[in-house]
Amino acid sequence: MASPVPTASADASLGDRAAIARDASVLRRNVAINFAGYAVKLGMPVLLAFGTNTYGAARWGLFVTLQALIMIMVRVILLGLDKSMLWWIPNRGPNGYGALRSALFTVVAFAAGFGLLAALIGEPILRHWKGTSPAQIVSLRIMLLGLPMFGATELLLSACIGRKRVEPTVIVRETLSPATLITGALVFHAYGAIETGIAWAFVVATCVELCAASWFYSRIFAHSPPARFAPRVPPDLMGYALPLWLSEILNSSLLRAGALVIAACTDPVTVGVWGIVTQFGTAIRTIRGAFDSIVTVLSADAARERNERRLTETLAYASQLVSLTQFPVFVFLLVFADMILPLYGPDFSRGTVPLAVLCGFWLLNGASGLAGVALAGHGYSRLTLINTVITLALQLVLLVWLVPPFGLTGAAIAVGGSYSIQNAIQVAQLKHYTGAFQFTRRALQPLVPAATAAVATLALRAVLANAALNPWLSRGIVFGVFAAVYGAVTWFLWRRGDLRSPGQSTAKGA
Repeated sequence: MASPVPTASADASLGDRAAIARDASVLRRNVAINFAGYAVKLGMPVLLAFGTNTYGAARWGLFVTLQALIMIMVRVILLGLDKSMLWWIPNRGPNGYGALRSALFTVVAFAAGFGLLAALIGEPILRHWKGTSPAQIVSLRIMLLGLPMFGATELLLSACIGRKRVEPTVIVRETLSPATLITGALVFHAYGAIETGIAWAFVVATCVELCAASWFYSRIFAHSPPARFAPRVPPDLMGYALPLWLSEILNSSLLRAGALVIAACTDPVTVGVWGIVTQFGTAIRTIRGAFDSIVTVLSADAARERNERRLTETLAYASQLVSLTQFPVFVFLLVFADMILPLYGPDFSRGTVPLAVLCGFWLLNGASGLAGVALAGHGYSRLTLINTVITLALQLVLLVWLVPPFGLTGAAIAVGGSYSIQNAIQVAQLKHYTGAFQFTRRALQPLVPAATAAVATLALRAVLANAALNPWLSRGIVFGVFAAVYGAVTWFLWRRGDLRSPGQSTAKGA
């Protein structure tokens, strides 16, 4: 008897499963690379403690303020072209690679002109800023030297991600950049550059980052066909980039609005404490951020195929991976925060409660934030802009309202709460415009090991409350029990098939 011929719908179903399995493989690779980056970053808090103790909270707070201004300027000079590469390269393939050269030329030229203008007008503006010193004005001018290099690095790294290669970003941005910055600051301080040492270290770090990003780009695009250079960015690319440009400027303002409002309402020491709080909060936030670029690329693939099922499965699996990774980091910071922060200096101990609040919001916003990334991958750059405007307006209102009476804790509530509202809006928009909803049973499954481990940890903590143990030992036991229970339940669910990737589940079912 002849074998039945597969129908068109069967072929489509097989194609869907193959695409979903490929997406899951890319996401697993992304997780593995980022875990390797986190292993290297374990030494960063120790290095950072040397930096803050060497320069003091006040000088570090001034640097945090200037860095906030520089990062906003970076978003301005990039014109949205870096994030646009995540959509452009998967959609246009080799025919679109020439646009990267045009984008590099445009960004570097714009950055040079914008940096010169900022150096000229920055002094009269900063002189009206509370607590500004002449050294701070000099530091701003120094840091502006790194603006063109920073912009070029961002474009090259985004182009690599467009080819589904995330390791350059992890190595350059998450490990090489902070290590070079802090090490350079310590070296400059040792040679007498006490007031401007961190600023010069920033410039050196941007130069090193650009060299590394160029090397990665040359290897990843080595076998691509030669592309003709044109100074003008293609109109289709610029049309997509402009809404993202405005959105990225506002997003950068969102990330630094807390530091700027605190600087205006309080003192440099408080800004320095906030800088360390956000630094630790970033440990949780960047877990989700590490997925943003690759999910944008995968969403662009699904959008090109108009494949709702592929988008839902990919987002649900990505949400699952984000939550599984974030929970242990959140608990570690919750357990050790009040013991780690004073190591940066006596002034930093007051950041314990704000850190717990901010990290709690980043945990809540982790998986839900992928909805906005998927919208961008589907070409809805204007929606991204609208959502960012709403979030920035809300955050500024909350900061001005909550920072004066509640200080750092008020800033943490304002920043985290505004992002929670943004993510709720984006989840609803994703469902409306694409039909996809990421919070399937798969996405919610990490709550099981987290809740089980939390119950065990709280019970143990109650038992140890009256025990005369060294605080570090007591906290270590508590976190160790959480990690053991969390790992055991996660392994059990994986063995049962609940936490396996879509490709693995399909293969098992077949």
